[in-house]
Amino acid sequence: MREGSVERILCFVFEGVQIACFNNGKEYAVPFSCPPFLACIPDSFLNQNPTD
Repeated sequence: MREGSVERILCFVFEGVQIACFNNGKEYAVPFSCPPFLACIPDSFLNQNPTD
């Protein structure tokens, strides 16, 4: 997901662990998600608005 894009994918973590990584010259691992978990950017997905 890039800044200013619209979230079009809704993901569910059923098993294992999900990690979100960002790279702006350095790699950052921000959230970890464990089941059961819904993974998306809710405001962007539900309203189909660009992300901030």
